Amino acid sequence: MHYYIHIPLPKSLIKRILDIENKYKKPSSSNPHITLIPPAKLKDKKSERGLVDRVTVSINSLKPFAVNLKEVGYFGNRETIYIKVDRDTSIVDLQSKVFKEVSNVINFSLGSFIDFSIPHITLVKGLSPEDGYGAWKELSREDFSGQFICDKIVLLKKRQGHRLWCTVDIFKLG
Repeated sequence: MHYYIHIPLPKSLIKRILDIENKYKKPSSSNPHITLIPPAKLKDKKSERGLVDRVTVSINSLKPFAVNLKEVGYFGNRETIYIKVDRDTSIVDLQSKVFKEVSNVINFSLGSFIDFSIPHITLVKGLSPEDGYGAWKELSREDFSGQFICDKIVLLKKRQGHRLWCTVDIFKLG
């Protein structure tokens, strides 16, 4: 079983991104979000309850904060196109505290994610270079700038052999 933790998005932004995923026929296995902790397995002799407890501890002192959305960017050869998220103190602090608490419970396989250098919201991924170029040309002209309040984070899990992620718990900030 794999677990991951994310910041959920406002419904209006989720709908807009799902429309983009559908347009490019690249549906995701979870709702659009900002990943805080990438998919990982529990360490030996660790439990889901222990993971929930660590996430609860990590956010105890944190208050809701504004998340600022910026322009569109891409990874690689435009195979993944995303909305850039302002890497301000509040979001970095949230990710850092959650990472510190859960690192004793889950195994991380993505070492480069630890520094949370590019917080983002994926618009579409898995594109060929040709499709990526066309999508980039179109999506880079759209305005995704804006702001929403992060007042919760979500822990999800995916069972072996399943495609979709399901919610384990929702943790309110403040």
